[in-house]
Amino acid sequence: IGMINYYKGDNDKAKEFLLIAKNKGVKIHPQLEKDVFKTENKKEEKDYKLEKKEDYAKYETDVINMYNWLLTTPIGAEPEKRKAINAFVIQWISGSPNVTIELSADIVTYMDCGECLTIFMGGWTKYALETKDFEGKVKGNLAGTEGVIEFYTLNKKALGKNKEIEKLIQLKNDNKLENF
Repeated sequence: IGMINYYKGDNDKAKEFLLIAKNKGVKIHPQLEKDVFKTENKKEEKDYKLEKKEDYAKYETDVINMYNWLLTTPIGAEPEKRKAINAFVIQWISGSPNVTIELSADIVTYMDCGECLTIFMGGWTKYALETKDFEGKVKGNLAGTEGVIEFYTLNKKALGKNKEIEKLIQLKNDNKLENF
């Protein structure tokens, strides 16, 4: 289905289905992968500088795109790029004058999963940047947690079973996640 959408010119749909295929272990032709994922490849070529308060606003869209890439790209794919993006996203979040994230051990119970922690912080950040709700702790936690659930579900095989995230999935399935 990904290839059909690629040849129809719908790269968004192609990307969506090719990611599903990659998560199931399908090898994607390198040229096809380059064509479909070319927008993310351009992002890593930028020369990012986070020296002044104003620098952070310039990269808000990039941070959201990087988070989306981390969320949807299989954990084993492009490990060097993943490492670089993780480092930049954490650096950006840590120095951002607008986005403040609170990590609560009662909510972020999966501290043993470093990738999941980055996804949590990225989900909260994406929510804050898109809604301009920089004070919404409940909504920020919810967005971060839902990102972790999605990421874990897509990468469960690579990450291994995590009982704490499984509990969060059950809460979401029971429509009790926001109350939690």
